[in-house]
Amino acid sequence: MRKSFCNVWTDQQAPRHFASSSERSSHSSVSLRTVVLAFVLSFTLVIALVCENSPLALADTLTSHSLAAATAGSHSPVAAAAGSRTPFASAATQLHRPHQQAYAALAKGQNPAIITLLGSPEESHFSALSLSDEQLCANLVSASEGKPNQIVSATSSATLQTGASAVDRFSQAQVEATTQAGPLLPELFAARLQKCTLPAQYEPLSAQQREEITSKAAATADEAVQKSADTSTPLSRRELHYCVATKGDVSESLEQFENKIFRTLNSPEGWPRAGVTFRFANAQPDTSQCDFTLWLSQAALVPSFSSYCSVEYSCRVGNAVIINQSRWNEPTSSWLNGGGNLENYRTMVLNHEVGHRLGHMDNENVCASPNGPAPLMQEQSISLRGCSIRWWPQSLELWTAGL
Repeated sequence: MRKSFCNVWTDQQAPRHFASSSERSSHSSVSLRTVVLAFVLSFTLVIALVCENSPLALADTLTSHSLAAATAGSHSPVAAAAGSRTPFASAATQLHRPHQQAYAALAKGQNPAIITLLGSPEESHFSALSLSDEQLCANLVSASEGKPNQIVSATSSATLQTGASAVDRFSQAQVEATTQAGPLLPELFAARLQKCTLPAQYEPLSAQQREEITSKAAATADEAVQKSADTSTPLSRRELHYCVATKGDVSESLEQFENKIFRTLNSPEGWPRAGVTFRFANAQPDTSQCDFTLWLSQAALVPSFSSYCSVEYSCRVGNAVIINQSRWNEPTSSWLNGGGNLENYRTMVLNHEVGHRLGHMDNENVCASPNGPAPLMQEQSISLRGCSIRWWPQSLELWTAGL
């Protein structure tokens, strides 16, 4: 068993050492021995008190809290995703690996998903800190696809049904993983899980795949228009053509950027519910065939589109929908503190900025109640106003104007 500094001082070896040294000094007085012994005993007592709050002792306490939270699901996803700290968080990150007691209890079936996330306790050289970002994100993707023995627990089955979008399933898996792993290594997993993206959202699309996605979007749009026919605000069926372009020093692949755009804008949970579908017209430099152009711009050049735009956020100017590359690669603290991640932030930004092209304004609606879902057009990048994050338009936002 490994001994810490505290163990050394509490096994009573120190008092014997000082006592034997005193005995070898024949010229020492009784009073000096008494003073030395009293000092040693006092120092030992102080060390014992300190050891009660040492990192190792804290780790044991942390484990019991972690097990209770992981089993009962009482740890807040939002707090974990925001990187909130408990008195034990700093001690936990000092450990080479999560406490074995946590593994033992979780392995009994109470909540074994965390073991899949962190790795097997039988791996003698395993360290959660050595798990690569790619491996961690791969586990998250597997969980969002509903594969067995992965991160997501049965309590999330409703959200992870086939009908939910890939982004929604992925987001739920991220929240679930952060909830389960957070009590053990909050800072590590909150930060790393937020950076994961869905690779499938960026993969190339064949002509057939595009038609399949467009057909589903069209069916959603047609149904929405039909249902609105007898209301006071009937919808108009429109198909908009968009182009993509970059400006400045942009590292993202233009093809991958467009693949994400196409999947997002034509999602049945997005703007097709307002009667609108989208087709990719062309890439730069020719944007003459477009109803609007989605630009991925270097942050420093975003204000070149208009003085209204800033280096911090994305914006829209006329038919130019500008996505700030800095925000594309790193969400704002408002979004992350609300429990979001990089993938659903990108979805929100695309839907929000294209929403401006459809006639919507910032903050035309805001959260109606504390902890309620934020309207898509609320400036969630700046402030959630006490709302929960949302990356698809709400029912009250399903209209268009000026097309």
